[in-house]
Amino acid sequence: MCGARPTGDTAHRDLYEHLVTEWPDVVALDRPALVEAVGGSEVMAELLSSTYLTCAELVGARHGIDRVARRVFQTRLLSASTELERLLALRPAEDVELDLGYGIHNPLDDLDERIVYHRASLGDRLAADRLRGVVARHARRDGNVDGRPALIATLLGAEMLDGYVEPRCIPGTHRYDVVGQWREAGEEYVAQAALATRERIRDAIVEARASASEREAEEPAPKRASLAGFRKAVAVVPTPPPGAVVVFPALSKSSAGKPDNLRDIKAALGDALGAALPGVPVPDDWDAWEAAAVARWPHMPGVPRAIREAQAGRTHWGSMRLCLVGPAGIGKTAIGRFIAEHSGLPFSRYNADNSTDNSYGGTSIRWNSGHLGTVAAMLAEHMRATGLAQVDEIEKASGHRGTNGGRLHDVLHGLWDDETSSRWACPFSAMTLDLSNVAYLATANSLAGIPSSLRDRMRVLEVSAPGSEHLAALVPQVAAQACREQGLDPAWGVLDGVEWQALRGAWGQGGSIRRLQRLVSTILRARDADPSTPRH
Repeated sequence: MCGARPTGDTAHRDLYEHLVTEWPDVVALDRPALVEAVGGSEVMAELLSSTYLTCAELVGARHGIDRVARRVFQTRLLSASTELERLLALRPAEDVELDLGYGIHNPLDDLDERIVYHRASLGDRLAADRLRGVVARHARRDGNVDGRPALIATLLGAEMLDGYVEPRCIPGTHRYDVVGQWREAGEEYVAQAALATRERIRDAIVEARASASEREAEEPAPKRASLAGFRKAVAVVPTPPPGAVVVFPALSKSSAGKPDNLRDIKAALGDALGAALPGVPVPDDWDAWEAAAVARWPHMPGVPRAIREAQAGRTHWGSMRLCLVGPAGIGKTAIGRFIAEHSGLPFSRYNADNSTDNSYGGTSIRWNSGHLGTVAAMLAEHMRATGLAQVDEIEKASGHRGTNGGRLHDVLHGLWDDETSSRWACPFSAMTLDLSNVAYLATANSLAGIPSSLRDRMRVLEVSAPGSEHLAALVPQVAAQACREQGLDPAWGVLDGVEWQALRGAWGQGGSIRRLQRLVSTILRARDADPSTPRH
């Protein structure tokens, strides 16, 4: 877990060497001595013997190890791990507490953790979840080991990523790198924190020297007190309205650093700095709000219902994380903008299929391309404490954690956590922002490609394409939109009986909104091509 490779760079060789070293009686086939060595348990002795024979079979293989042999080994290793965990759980609690009190490490516990590590490296997701706890125990227990900094970085990365593991094969082996990903994430965080600390110390020194120089200069004569100054001093600060939140704290020279940084931050945030930004009240009549949304999108009635449930009991719009999953072209993207306009919410849309990094959360002001995050920029532009942030095709986001760019999913892990979003560390302004009142609407064609840890943070809602029963509600809206886009009179979009009959025949049992738009446009073009067709 500190970065060293296992013996022989394989799970079976490493476990073989460990068993032979800790329990040499398994090699000598001295069953009574082995039973005595494990505290008199015949079952435990049989478990160690069978595990040794399983590993020895692969160690002694002369013609290589094929895929079937590896799969058999993984299955046997899972059975051994399950049984070992069960047997260890049966130990009397007082024995375990006594060992912990005197710092005694039971070799059976070490074997259990070693097997968990190897199961995780062979692709076992359940073992990877357990491995996170193993790392935490060793980080607390192993105080003086040489690899302690790497162990602490591994634990830090595991907590930051919430135990998430991306399948990444170690070159030249059949093992996955699990703890290496956690260690890299932890080391990167420590390096960034150290760099930020050095810059703050340097800027503080520069500012202290400048202040000392200013004090050495002749102080200006004190100004005479004035009535206007007195009134300003005793003025009562107005109470922020209900739902108002200070999203962007007041800017200080120490937080901004260089003067150029101060200027760029003020230009990006403007009047939002230090201001209590008002929230957006929820609808007074939720029933009317929901009815209007369903009338516009009759094939997705669950969407306004889910949004209404997420805002239940609130006076102002607040946090929400909803993901719409369904086929392409049915209006998942368009319904987000409609909800925002229908509710008076600021709106931003981000195409995740074009994302190759984590710049959604903003980039450092030290870079030439430094900029605010998408969500923070939306709130600053509209001077509101909340808004609707839409992330389209979230499953198609690319990028890699091993590069400087990172991944969109990593940023969303923090933005979609209540505690982290309320104290969001903005890389552009170097300030702590309150983004906890933002509502998020994600869209996807499938859940494949979305990390399970991210799915746990949102409500997933399956939506389907409109059917024939929705045609009467959708066609007038689609036709009116086509007329607006072509600069035609809205009356030109009213279909007659023959056109309705042709449309129903072509539409059939239903399909995507895009297909319906093409069918309606075809009818309007056909009517326009026939001069004898009367206009409504």
